[in-house]
Amino acid sequence: MGEFIPNLSGARLSPSDISTYKHNQLPSLFTNFSNVITDTSKSLVGGVKDENLPIMLVSSAISEKHNYADDKNYNPYNDPNLLSYQDQMGYFAHSRSKEQSQFLIEEMKDVQENYKNMPAYIVGRILGGLTDPSSLLLFTKMGRGLLSGSRLAVSTKLGGTMAIEEQAKRQIDGKRTLTESTLITGAGFVLPYVFGGINSPYAKKAFTKFDKEADILDDLDDAVNTVFIDRSVGAKNINRIYTEEELSKLDEIVSTGLGVFGEKGPFTPVLRTLKSSSIEAKEAIENLLEIPLLQNKNLKEIPTAQSIERNVNRKKYNVFQVEEEIENLYREYLKRLGKKVPIMGTRVGLNRIKTESTWGSEDILSFKDFKTAVWKKRIGQQDPLTEIPEVAKAVEVSQKYIYKMGEEYDALGIPLMYIERQIQIIKSQIKTSTGKNKKGLEIQLSKLEEKFEYMKANGSLAKDYVNRVWLRDQITARFEEFKLLVKPMIKSNPANAKMTDEAIDELIESVKQAQPFVRFDQTKSSNPLTVSRNFRTRELRLNPEDEVILAEKGFVETDMFILQRLYFNSVAPDIEITKVFGDPMASGYKWSNDSGLKQGLKQIKEGYDVKITKAGGFKIINKERIGNTPKATKLIKEQDEVLQDIAAARDLIRGTYGLSDDPQRAFSRGVRTVKLYNSMNMLTGALAAIPDVGRILMTSGINRGFRTSWDLLTNVMSTEVAKLSKQQAYLSGEALDMVLGSRAMSMYDLENSFGVFNKFEKGASSLANVYFTYINAMNPWNTLMKSWGSAVNGTRIIEESGKWVNGTITKMQKAKLLNAGIDESSARKIYQQYQKHGLGEGANKADWKYTKIANTELWDDVEKATADIFHNALGKDINITIVTPGKGDVPLWFNTEMGGVVVQFKKFAMAATQRMLLRGMQEKDLSFLLGSLMLMGAGAMVDSIRTRSFDRSYSKKPFGEKLINAFDRSGLGGIYSDINNVVERMGNNKIGLRPLVGAGKPYSSYTTKNVMSGFGLLGPSSSQFANISSIMFDWGKGTHNNYTAKNVRRLIPFQNVWYLDSLFDNVEKGLR
Repeated sequence: MGEFIPNLSGARLSPSDISTYKHNQLPSLFTNFSNVITDTSKSLVGGVKDENLPIMLVSSAISEKHNYADDKNYNPYNDPNLLSYQDQMGYFAHSRSKEQSQFLIEEMKDVQENYKNMPAYIVGRILGGLTDPSSLLLFTKMGRGLLSGSRLAVSTKLGGTMAIEEQAKRQIDGKRTLTESTLITGAGFVLPYVFGGINSPYAKKAFTKFDKEADILDDLDDAVNTVFIDRSVGAKNINRIYTEEELSKLDEIVSTGLGVFGEKGPFTPVLRTLKSSSIEAKEAIENLLEIPLLQNKNLKEIPTAQSIERNVNRKKYNVFQVEEEIENLYREYLKRLGKKVPIMGTRVGLNRIKTESTWGSEDILSFKDFKTAVWKKRIGQQDPLTEIPEVAKAVEVSQKYIYKMGEEYDALGIPLMYIERQIQIIKSQIKTSTGKNKKGLEIQLSKLEEKFEYMKANGSLAKDYVNRVWLRDQITARFEEFKLLVKPMIKSNPANAKMTDEAIDELIESVKQAQPFVRFDQTKSSNPLTVSRNFRTRELRLNPEDEVILAEKGFVETDMFILQRLYFNSVAPDIEITKVFGDPMASGYKWSNDSGLKQGLKQIKEGYDVKITKAGGFKIINKERIGNTPKATKLIKEQDEVLQDIAAARDLIRGTYGLSDDPQRAFSRGVRTVKLYNSMNMLTGALAAIPDVGRILMTSGINRGFRTSWDLLTNVMSTEVAKLSKQQAYLSGEALDMVLGSRAMSMYDLENSFGVFNKFEKGASSLANVYFTYINAMNPWNTLMKSWGSAVNGTRIIEESGKWVNGTITKMQKAKLLNAGIDESSARKIYQQYQKHGLGEGANKADWKYTKIANTELWDDVEKATADIFHNALGKDINITIVTPGKGDVPLWFNTEMGGVVVQFKKFAMAATQRMLLRGMQEKDLSFLLGSLMLMGAGAMVDSIRTRSFDRSYSKKPFGEKLINAFDRSGLGGIYSDINNVVERMGNNKIGLRPLVGAGKPYSSYTTKNVMSGFGLLGPSSSQFANISSIMFDWGKGTHNNYTAKNVRRLIPFQNVWYLDSLFDNVEKGLR
């Protein structure tokens, strides 16, 4: 019998045969929901029937009751009803009458319907397979025999069993294709090799076999994706005129089917704004923050804007480069002086070197003093240390990668914007002022106008500029000493000759409140604008030698790494925001129809004002606007929320949202220190991140994921492939974790743009870097996974760009590229540059088979903007694949000081909800389904290792508990898994998923022993407080026991690192 391949894209069974959906004829909500439930249930049952052998036997016996009379003159090849099925005539070859052929056609339509509801049908197939005789056999004594022995023996026994069963199923079911049987049988032989030894000869052979079959699955995925999209929308419709309502719908998120628990929820500023009625606001939020979810416009061949957040992240490679190159220059310096260069680690080893005085030759500087010498050279200090060749080169590197941004900042006119705006404000105030107040404003105006003209003519940048950061803890503690020291310095500088003693005292006093950032005022003005303090004229002008004296006294920061990061954090976001909106406040006061800028807060506010007026206007009651109609009231509320969310999005990018008024106050320092302590005390490390591996296959497709991974793991040139892939990730602002620790800092809420200055925090931060790099290994793991993700996603972007050029791309592939910001024109340029400069199939010859390397560093100069588009798309897809929280992925209160304490480790869960769960529910393809199964398997593996590390038997766990734990550790449930865990703890395991499946208690009943235990539900910090209170409670009553010992252990740093469990188990036993 010939094979029947489900036709999901051709003309033989048109979409109208299996779906009545039309884009402009939506069924009612309840009817549609009912149909979805019915179709899904039907496909689920169909999947079970098609995979479970006993049910197949019963169904076959029933179907044999259809006795069709043989028509000796009937020839299916001459049947006019089968003309549309000529490519699948093998399926009808055994038919003996028109009636039997018609029955087979209806049977084929049922298959089409099942594949239309692909996830439900596949789940049914899985359920049917799990209850198959071969699966049930594994739970018997005979089954344990199948699983014993070498990998070869296990593979042979399992594969042989599945082969026999598959042959039986093919005899029963004529629709069962050779492809399906080959794939399922092959899996029985392949999986033991894949997971038992990926580099073994047997594994390589099995992988090759599996690779061929995986192509079929990916092609099926692509075919499925073409069914659901309206084919009438093509490139010619991109420029058509949309109504305002249509435009608003285009910006919204593609449905996930989860409603308010998904894309329609009010959880984040992105989701709220995209549900609003303001097109201008939707465009603004899209330009500000990264949106990992598909938008409706992506299905209409309209790209999502590449965000300012992504542009800033991409430029973080500059920070990585400058620190790497300065470290390398220090190594060269040590070699030149004959000093042994440390092998252990990078920065850790360098920081261990102490300054040495050598007789009759050049002193050897510590790395700290080397960086201070670079600082002295930058401020213009004449000193023998500044003449060291490597120091001079380091200054050039610092200028090239970091301080050169000042030129772009100045060219954009940002410093002048501040003064110009201040002049406008003072002029308006003068009009309503009188007497002495008016006179003071006029004097202030005169000074500002003079400053404006000077900066306009000479620029705002000082020569040899380096940002000055005051060490305020020292200044506050020794203020009188500081004042006596700095006042004569100010007077001795000719630039300060006109300053009075009173003005100098006032200036010195202001240093106590100095910050290395600017927080924009929360004002209702439609044009609020201020500017980074780094580019204001220095009110406190000092000679270089005086700055050195202040540094030696401990009042000024001299660590160039800290200064460069602070400079980048305060300047880079302002530059990128200004490029898009015309000013760093995103106010839009420079916008016009022909400006090329995006509309900002001013235009959003004005748009709402017009709508509110049309809706009936408002009246002022107790200084609050109250709408004259319900619609106007609703619009007023929406306007306030949207403006707050846009301003918050801007401040998230600038690193100032949720920042306390004084990040260097004792409480803020305490919060940061406690978060670092929690991270070193509670986190398992790289083991918990093993499900990242499944994400690579989940987001790239089985075929591409395995092929590219095979290149990286086995090819003789795999080192070169990995190196090139990592470099592409670097250029996209990703995989920088060994220096910046980006993912760990984001996941565990340890990002600190403006705050690590005193000695204690510097020490704690250095310890945290050692911890994440060498103890729990998250930094090297993240670098590895993002480099791997770069290879797979980079290959996908290039391949799908080529498909777009060649006209073979599917709708879903196109939507993914568009969501990453790649339109047809960009795809064409990307593929052309790859063909010209890239490495891999279709480009320059490479020593690997499947991976495609863009090699963007060699792209033509005229296509540098295209390279940026490619890097932004790659960086975004890497962060979706290897889940990394974006600034818009979490509720705003997560970013506040106290909110961060309560939900410190929940940012990853919130990000996974969008980037894994909701994105998967949008795509609903086979990759998501199989990837979910792989994530569950990885989660089960982590659970097994963790269980055994505590000397417990994993095999004795109830199946339900294994299942729930695997789901939890996979990350698939996102924040909802965490919510379920809280519900279970609060309900003493009486409600929740675990009691539903009969799993045991995940938490000791001791946690409810006293009133403080419930306090532990409020986050890791409160949990630590609850532990301490329990210890004191027990010790005070003299009832300390094994639970007390466990709580003491929980307070010890590194106690939760998985490979140290046995060590801390002994500590705990000793405490008992």
